[in-house]
Amino acid sequence: MKSKLIMSSGPTQLSELTKLNLVDNYTNQDLDSSFKLIYRQTIDLYNELIGNKNGETIIMTGEAMLALEAACLNFIEKGDKVLVVSNGIFGAGFEGLAQEKGADTTVLSYDWKKGFPVYQILEEVKKDDYKVVTMVHVETPTGVVNDVASLCRELRDMGIISIVDSVSAIGGQTLDFDNDCIDVLLGGSQKCLSLPADLSFVSLSKNAIHYLENRSPVKSFYLNLLSYVNALRESRFLYTQCMGSILALNAGLKAMLDTDFVSIHEKYAAMVRYELIKRGFKIYAESDFANTVTSAYPPDGITANELFDGLIVDKDIVISGGLGELNGKIIRIGHMGENNKDENFEKLFQAIDELLYK
Repeated sequence: MKSKLIMSSGPTQLSELTKLNLVDNYTNQDLDSSFKLIYRQTIDLYNELIGNKNGETIIMTGEAMLALEAACLNFIEKGDKVLVVSNGIFGAGFEGLAQEKGADTTVLSYDWKKGFPVYQILEEVKKDDYKVVTMVHVETPTGVVNDVASLCRELRDMGIISIVDSVSAIGGQTLDFDNDCIDVLLGGSQKCLSLPADLSFVSLSKNAIHYLENRSPVKSFYLNLLSYVNALRESRFLYTQCMGSILALNAGLKAMLDTDFVSIHEKYAAMVRYELIKRGFKIYAESDFANTVTSAYPPDGITANELFDGLIVDKDIVISGGLGELNGKIIRIGHMGENNKDENFEKLFQAIDELLYK
């Protein structure tokens, strides 16, 4: 398989530093105490990234979907009333995850082209005895960012557990876990952190941990979050760690925290929207543009599928296509993590121009 320039909405490009750490300094992570120190430091760095000083973060081996599954399994029990906030595919996806756990779900569906209306959601929350509210920080299929902070702060005051899918936001959007009053924050390694898709992250507030300590036992070994919390506090591993990715994450977080990473993502997001509009594309979102991904309708004379195929086949560049009802209608460009290099976008837009004006 030929290597390509990855400008998709995740996974993203891998840096040379990441590639080096994936294979360097290898040892037996279960027996070498020095790795435990690196592991703990890595969690501390991740908590610094998201603003988590009071809770815990669990690193799980598996793609980010594992974090969503674990969150629903641990915080939703049979008969619980769960409010699913949806203004995109991934927001809507929480309904199925919750129903599989026996939840009594209510779905609030909103316009995919803008952020969800916090005040309307709160009006619905007051109508019933909801235990959990699920939401998405950045909807990757549309490039829309939601005001999860304002909603979660209100939910905390109401004693309702918030579950936030922040997979496409962590490292690219403003986020302060403690002050935003998020209870369960879900992340993945393959977006702004620019790692392979083999790590998922579950960050828990004190309130969330207290709930886990007092609920009925979770019927799972691998997905029991309280077991991970207890192991972390006792400086032990539940299972063999994905050591290369942990080392790469450690190095990547150190590098990221030395930068104004949110501003960098904002800059490239604005540039991508400008360059697309200049070429006749129409941005899908009408407001609340994400820092990490942009979705757009192609200009007249070329289809989204023709652009996607032309880039990957003729130019060795990978972008994303539309999902669900947007399949074949839009393209998506990821301006996140290691994608955000001037030379990457120069190559991408030169290739787009060659396809548009050939």
